[in-house]
Amino acid sequence: IHLPLEILVQIFKNLCHDDLKIVFLVSKYWKVAAEDKSLWRHFNLNIKLTKDCTAWKLVESERFSLLENLSLEGVSNFSDIELDNENLELISQLKLKYLSLSKISLRRTDPEVFACVLHRMETVNLTNIANSSKNHFEAFFNLFVAGSSRLYKLRLDNWTGFDASEIEPEIVGKAFNQLKKLEVTSTKIGDEQLRSLFRNMNGESNLRMVNFWGVNLSRIDPDIFAGAVHKMLVAKMRNAQLTTTQIERILMRVVDISYLRVLDIRNNENTRYVNADLKTESLRILERFGYDTWKPSVQQEISTWKSVCLLARFVFTNEGLVIDPFNAGL
Repeated sequence: IHLPLEILVQIFKNLCHDDLKIVFLVSKYWKVAAEDKSLWRHFNLNIKLTKDCTAWKLVESERFSLLENLSLEGVSNFSDIELDNENLELISQLKLKYLSLSKISLRRTDPEVFACVLHRMETVNLTNIANSSKNHFEAFFNLFVAGSSRLYKLRLDNWTGFDASEIEPEIVGKAFNQLKKLEVTSTKIGDEQLRSLFRNMNGESNLRMVNFWGVNLSRIDPDIFAGAVHKMLVAKMRNAQLTTTQIERILMRVVDISYLRVLDIRNNENTRYVNADLKTESLRILERFGYDTWKPSVQQEISTWKSVCLLARFVFTNEGLVIDPFNAGL
C-alpha cells in the first residue's frame, strides 16, 4: 500500500525519535516522510562542537527548522570553542524555546546579538561560558529592563568571568525577578546585587523557584532573606554559607502563612546550631525539607567521652576506660 506522505507523517507522529531514526532506513519514500520538520519540533538536539564547526550543518538542516530544544557543548577546552555572530544568527532563525550552551567562548560574539538570542528563549542554561565581557552582562540585563524578554527560566552554572557586581544592583535585582525560575551555581554575583535581588523578591516578583549553590548569601539581612524565601514555592540554597539566624528566621515563618513547599538547605554548616524543635516542625509542615543531620567527628566524640569520664571519675587512656580508685572514693 502506497500511502500519501501526509498520512505517513500523521502515523509517524506516534513514534518516538529513536524509532523515527529507524524509519529512515526502510525506504527513500519513508525517509522523505520521516524528515518532515513537524516530527522533529520537540526533539532534544544535542550537538558536540569541535573546532572545524562541521556540526553546525545539523542545525542548518530543514528537518530542524521548527526545532524547540537545542544544546551546544564544546568537546575540548571550552575557551577553544567559539561562537560567532553568524552562529547566533542561525540560532535566532530557529523556533527555539530552550537553549543550552556549555564550554563555549564568547570572544567573537557581539554582546547585543548574544543578548537578543538569549531573550528570544523561554529557558536558557549557560554552563562554563568563557571570555565574556562587561558588555555581555550589560546587554543581557538591559533587555530585561526594556521589557523585551520571553525568558522565564535561567540557569547560570560556573560562568567564568561573569561578574554582575559591575552592574547597577537595582537593575540586576529587578531583572532576575522577572524570571519564574532562577538557578545560580558557582557564579559571581556581588553582595549588593544579591541584596537587591532578595529585596525585590519581597515585592512584586515573578520568581517562584530559586536554586543557589556555592553562592555566599550570608550577608543578606535575615528578615528580608526569610520574607523573600517564603514567597517562593521552591527554595534551594545549598553550600550558601547561611547564618544560624537566617535559617531560624526561615523556619520560624514556616508555621505562619507561607507559599513555601520545598526547602533545601543542605551543606550549610550552621544548620547544626538551629533549634531542633524548629527543624522537626518544619519537617512536618513542608512537603520536602532537606537539611544535614551532622554526625560528630571522631575527635568530637573523643572529646565528649573525656568529659563524661571526668564527671564519672574515670580515667581515659589509650587502653580504654579505667576506674580511678583514688578519685572514685573506692
